[in-house]
Parts: sequence; C-alpha cells; structure tokens
Amino acid sequence: MMRFAQFILVITAMLLAASCKLTPTQAYPEKDRFGLQAKGIDKATDSPSGAIRIQRVHVAPPYNQREFVYRTGELSYSSDYYNLFVADPQDLITAEIVRGLTATGRFKSVLIGSSSAYAPFKLEITVTRLEGDFQAQPKAVIAMHAVLLQESDALMRVVGETDLEESESISSKAAGQLSSGWSQALGRCIAQLAEWSQSSMRAAAAATPNAAVRP
Repeated sequence: MMRFAQFILVITAMLLAASCKLTPTQAYPEKDRFGLQAKGIDKATDSPSGAIRIQRVHVAPPYNQREFVYRTGELSYSSDYYNLFVADPQDLITAEIVRGLTATGRFKSVLIGSSSAYAPFKLEITVTRLEGDFQAQPKAVIAMHAVLLQESDALMRVVGETDLEESESISSKAAGQLSSGWSQALGRCIAQLAEWSQSSMRAAAAATPNAAVRP
C-alpha cells in the first residue's frame, strides 16, 4: 500500500512537471535602441575661424545612462528599461557636436579631444538635462553648459561660458518621437554653440593675438 501511494505521488509530480513545460511562457519585450542625429544645422556664410578642440562631453546624472529618462513631476523621474540609446549618451553627443560644428563651416578644423593636432581653443561641455518632460505636453529637452578655454603661454584660461537649453514638443510619449525631438533640439543647441564659440574665439584672439598661434 505504501509503495502504491509513493507511485501515485511520483506520477502526479511527473504530470505536473510536464504540464509546466507545455505551458507557454510570455516573452519579455525586446529593448529598442535609438541614436541621435542633430538636425537643422546650416552652413555659415562668413569666413571660418581657427581650430577648436572638443573634449568628450560630460553628461550629468541621472542622464548619464543609456536608458531614457522621463521627468514626470517637479522632482520625480523614471528610467525606461526598454528604450535606450544605442551607445553612451556622452559619446553620441560628442560625435554630433564635432560633426555639427564642422558642418557650420565656422572653423578651419574641429578636433576631437584625443587628437594630437594643435588647437588654441578648447571646448568643454556638460549636458545638464537630457529628458523626456512628460509633466504636461510631452517634449524632448536638452540643456548644456559650455566653457571655452584658450591656450596662452602653455596655460589654459577661460575666455567664456554659456548655458544653452532647447526643447521640442512631441505628439506622443513614444520613444521614437522622443529620439526625434532630441535630435531637433540638439541641432539648435549646436547651431547656437557654433555661433557663440566663433564669436568668443575672435574676441579672445583680438585681445591676445600672440596666444592664438603657436610658433
């Protein structure tokens, strides 16, 4: 009798295990990855200034992650596990700033931070906002703080600082809409950054003409 009861328990366990294997499991949603491509950058008509070096952009927390960040209240934020940048936002934005400044034609050359070529001016940028602002009408927001430095007698001095912020209203909270909105806002930031950088470089070079050229 005891063996028969044990046999029934074994059969019951096997049937339960089989039913678990046959039950379909719900697939996890796939992650979607998006890039950034600055839009609306026009070529300037005036003559280009000298060379400028773009240091790797610093992105402030909580935006220094691949996951999209949404602002849902005055002090409330959330991260989207399933919608994210294809690469670190620092690298994406750095590449777009280099490309965008080059496209404006305002500079003879735009160098990346690791380049060994000489450039008398250096641009350091911190992105302070990179969010989908969903408090009311959805919008893509990007803000940055830029510092322009000039090499003078083997020293670097600050010749200007500026804050830029742009937003683009989007029709929905969809990740594709947000990525497109960021691209539009980033393009406008880069256009302003190029104009400000060129103007600041010219003013600094006029004030210290020998500092802008290495013998």
